[in-house]
Amino acid sequence: MASARASVPSRAPLIRRMLAVIALAVAAAACGAEGRLLDVAIDTKLDSVAPFQVRTSRALVALERGSTTDHALVFESTQPVVLDDIRWTFASTRGARVFATAGHGCGPSIDTDSGAVQFACTEEYRYLVVKPGEPLTETITLYGGIDGGPVATGRFVFRQPITWWHASGDALAPQGEKGGEVTVTLTYDVRAR
Repeated sequence: MASARASVPSRAPLIRRMLAVIALAVAAAACGAEGRLLDVAIDTKLDSVAPFQVRTSRALVALERGSTTDHALVFESTQPVVLDDIRWTFASTRGARVFATAGHGCGPSIDTDSGAVQFACTEEYRYLVVKPGEPLTETITLYGGIDGGPVATGRFVFRQPITWWHASGDALAPQGEKGGEVTVTLTYDVRAR
């Protein structure tokens, strides 16, 4: 006569699978944001009065390790102005983890000797003109790690000083006396989903 116990299916495989899932979740939490989808909240602030305003095109973007995503800064002005160097090259490291941004014409890499983040930029996008009624959109690329490395999470505050001039005619570069300098603060809150 077979025992009643023998006819009940074993729960051992189910328990082993559950323990494996729990172990994977614990391991994923221990390795930070590596290999996971991240939410990046973006805030923009101009520190003083200027003849232009700046805002972000999206307040929230998704970023995955090993990839890039874009958001844009939109500049609007009531008068023609030339902006000097809004290429937005920033990097912050936390151990081996890096969070970096770069604007048009720039890209980051890791120096093999020092391990520091370096940016290469072209001069093509250094000076940009903002005209009344014609918003200027500057694309900012966010990097989910550089050269295959892990991405850092947390709050990153980058400050970009911008020198501006009043534009005359179709001037594409600064002419005459400097109009002023302001600082644009970009705050990125990078969190694992």
